Amino acid sequence: MLKVINIVLLLLTCLGTVTIPQLHLDYEVFYLNFLGLGYLGFYIFFISNKSLFDLIATAFLLFIGLMFDSILSNYGLYFYGLIDFPYFTPPPSWSAVLWLIVPLQFYKMNLKFKFLPAALLHVLGIVFFERLDLMFIEQPYEYNLVSTLIMWIILYRVIFKILEEIEARFFRPLK
Repeated sequence: MLKVINIVLLLLTCLGTVTIPQLHLDYEVFYLNFLGLGYLGFYIFFISNKSLFDLIATAFLLFIGLMFDSILSNYGLYFYGLIDFPYFTPPPSWSAVLWLIVPLQFYKMNLKFKFLPAALLHVLGIVFFERLDLMFIEQPYEYNLVSTLIMWIILYRVIFKILEEIEARFFRPLK
C-alpha cells in the first residue's frame, strides 16, 4: 500500500511542480521547496529502508543534475527564458525540485538498464516543459534533442554506477 501511495504522491508532486510556475504566485520558490522537501521527507521516513544512503544519493543527484542542467543551458542546447546572467544562468527552482525527487526513484528500480528509462523520461520531460513554455530548445531541434538524450544516457549510467559503488562499499548489510 505504501508503494501505491508513494507513486501517487510522486506524480502529484511532479504535477504540482510544473503547475505552480504557471500560476505566477507570490513566494513561488517557497511553495516549490515545500512540495519537493515534503515529498522527500515522506519518502525518507515512510518508504526508504536506507534513509542515510537515500539522503546522500539525493544530494549527489541534485548537485550533479543541476550542474549539468546549467552547463547544457549555458552551452546553448536549451534555455529557460529566465534572466540571463553574463557567465552563468542557474536552472529554475522547479528544475531543482524535480532533481530532488525523480532520479532516486529510477535508481531504486530493479532493472539492469535503469539509466535508459531515466534518460528517456528526462528528454521527454524537456519536450513537455517546452510545450508548457517553461523552457526552450534551440535549433536545430532534433539534433539538440538527440544530443541531449545521448548525453543523459551516458551521464545517468555513470551516476548510477557511482551510487551503486557507494551503496556497496558503505551501506552493505553487516555480516
